[in-house]
Amino acid sequence: MSRVTTIITGPDGSVTRIVTRRSGCGCITFLAAVVVLFGPAAWFPLPWAIAAYVGLGVVAVLAGVGWLAQKGRGTAPQPPPAPPPV
Repeated sequence: MSRVTTIITGPDGSVTRIVTRRSGCGCITFLAAVVVLFGPAAWFPLPWAIAAYVGLGVVAVLAGVGWLAQKGRGTAPQPPPAPPPV
């Protein structure tokens, strides 16, 4: 999972905002690898494999809903820093 930090500066060189972003591709890749390498169809009889795939689908949907909820939350904008005393 990568993390990118961007520092936004004003015309006078002061830092106005720091933005940090993370990628969720690592989790999705890991889940896909688990499903492909240790797929239920390779280990269980057909009825249990179907139940396992349904369970994996439920987990994937819940993970997506959690990701969307976290993404929508965000952070409140920060006020600019106070000017230095004169």
